[in-house]
Formats: sequence, structure tokens, C-alpha cells
Amino acid sequence: MDQHHNEVYALISQVRKSYNLLKSLSEQILQNLDINPSKRAVIEHLSRHGACTVATIAKHKNVSRQHIQIIMNTLEKDHYVIPSQNPSHKRSPYFQLSEKGVMIFNEILRREAEPLARLANSIPRGLPAKTAKALEDFNDHIAKLLNDQSHKNNDGN
Repeated sequence: MDQHHNEVYALISQVRKSYNLLKSLSEQILQNLDINPSKRAVIEHLSRHGACTVATIAKHKNVSRQHIQIIMNTLEKDHYVIPSQNPSHKRSPYFQLSEKGVMIFNEILRREAEPLARLANSIPRGLPAKTAKALEDFNDHIAKLLNDQSHKNNDGN
């Protein structure tokens, strides 16, 4: 591998490390709430975007519909979400947060506020915006590669 390839691999390694560290931190914060990071992500999506279908959330999160369906089934069973009819697709209901879902998300945000403030205070100003922009660009390149690979696989090459 040349230097550029090594740098890309190092970036991928750091993204994986960040993912695992954030997942561990989230698990600590969510302790005793019967909410894991995946459930938290779906609850946050519904809180920010309102009622959505499983397919919409899966597309937005770039994961399989089946993965989100399993999470949604659990959230519904635990009364964090409420399904409602989707007039354009009978078999794909909209889901929205229940009162219990809103309350649990408010508790999650309350628990996250202090660690987030500590993290923000430990990072130099300007670095988060630069890093977010770099990751956005990196994600765009990955999405293009994924799309190209999908087309290549569908073409039988």
C-alpha cells in the first residue's frame, strides 16, 4: 500500500474506534433504562423527524429494514412507540413516539448533557466542525463506492 492508502486505512481504523467508544459511552449512559444504543437511535430519529415508517428510518440510517423492524417491534412491545395507519401503504405503518417514548428520550438527553458538555469542553473550538465536514466528505465517498459496488454486483461483474 502507498502512503495515501495507509492514511485512508488509518482513517477507517479511527472511525471504527470512535464508533466503539461512543457505543460504550452510550451503553454506560443508558444503563438501567432498558434502552440500548440502537433503540436510542430509532427513538431519536422519531423525536427529530416525527412519525415515520420502518423503511424510511432504515434508509436514513443506511441499515436494513429488517434491522429497524426488530428494534421497532421491541419499542412497540415496550410502549415507547405507537403505530398508525399509513394511507399510502397498508402494510407499512407510521410509528411515532408515545408519551412514554417522549419521556424516556428526555431522560436520555438529560443523562447525556453532562458527558457531552465535558467532551465539548475538552475539544478545541473549530475542531468538531472541521472533523464533521471531513467525515461528511468521507461518507460521501463511501456512499458512492457502495453505490458503484451495488451496480457492479447487479450487473454480474
